Amino acid sequence: MQKNAFTIIELMIALFILSLGISGAFIVLRDISVASSISTSRLTAVFLAQEGIEVIRNIRDYNWAKGIEWDTNINETTDTRLQYDSDKFPDTDITSCGTAGHPCFLAVYPGEENGFFMCRSAGEFKRTITVEKKDLDGDGKNDKMHVISEVEWQQHGRTFKVYAIEDLYNWWRAQ
Repeated sequence: MQKNAFTIIELMIALFILSLGISGAFIVLRDISVASSISTSRLTAVFLAQEGIEVIRNIRDYNWAKGIEWDTNINETTDTRLQYDSDKFPDTDITSCGTAGHPCFLAVYPGEENGFFMCRSAGEFKRTITVEKKDLDGDGKNDKMHVISEVEWQQHGRTFKVYAIEDLYNWWRAQ
């Protein structure tokens, strides 16, 4: 007698193998989606860390253009109050956050006309800037600023951090 049909056991084994393959594909797709969102956030964080360095550099360059000491309005401290249009560090004009125990977060909020990340009391990213000044030649004036820009965010139950580090020098000496 010839058998042309599957038995129930053969059918169950086939369905089990098929479901393993399909669930494996869904797990891979989920992992790709998570990795993609983390990569997007990491790229944004890297740009925000670099922006922190660039804002300090712009304050230094503005001081040179005005003919004042190169490190005026840049305090040797660690703070979160700094955004793209700051003219001092820490930016004490930012009053929505940055007080003791309440760090500033960076976020783009609906209704912001320019689309830039601004300091707010809540947001996805927290940027901390540290400035250390050094007198390299012993003349009593600061010649170097060591700037560390750290951006931290939480995503998928994990905390991520990126850093940008730069040494800025007083290479422009007034005659």
